[in-house]
Amino acid sequence: MNKAIFEHFPELKSACPCLNFADLPAPITKFGGPPSNIWIKRDDLSHSEYGGNKVRKLEFILADALEANKKRILTFGAIGSNHGVATTYFGSKYKLSTNIILFDQAISDTVLNNLRLMWELGAKLDYRKTIAKTAFHFYQRSLFEKRQTYSLFAGGSNVVGCLGFVNAAFELKMQIDAQLIPEPDYLYCPVGSSA
Repeated sequence: MNKAIFEHFPELKSACPCLNFADLPAPITKFGGPPSNIWIKRDDLSHSEYGGNKVRKLEFILADALEANKKRILTFGAIGSNHGVATTYFGSKYKLSTNIILFDQAISDTVLNNLRLMWELGAKLDYRKTIAKTAFHFYQRSLFEKRQTYSLFAGGSNVVGCLGFVNAAFELKMQIDAQLIPEPDYLYCPVGSSA
């Protein structure tokens, strides 16, 4: 399916490689009962097997890695990183191995489940305990493993990945123009990592 961003900027299609594995546009559902006028863009439904906002980024990031002939992704995050799970899961579909340098976070069932998923999906995990040690090892390895490795900042936060969220904004505009929802007065974007 064509991305909404390419409908508005067709010249980007040849300049910005993009894979198509996300179920987009993400649907919008009403939150609460009839008096409510709160709507939610359901990025949790962005993929039938592993949804979430990381899927949007990874369509652009993994395409960029493949275009650069990389064989592996090097990234970092907390031991329960959703980014780590998503990168490993989708990267493996394109024969990209994933190396994740990990730092501590509070233990919960979700954290333990994500750690287990990263391991079961085949990620090479490198535990460094603190965020400072983790960042040091990430930048050190990025420097020495450039040839076949695509270095990806925590959370998939790079310029290429941001195109996934620009695409989400254009998707939302198309959904408003199609009168699937009323034009919003405010947009709220939750940020999970800031908690």
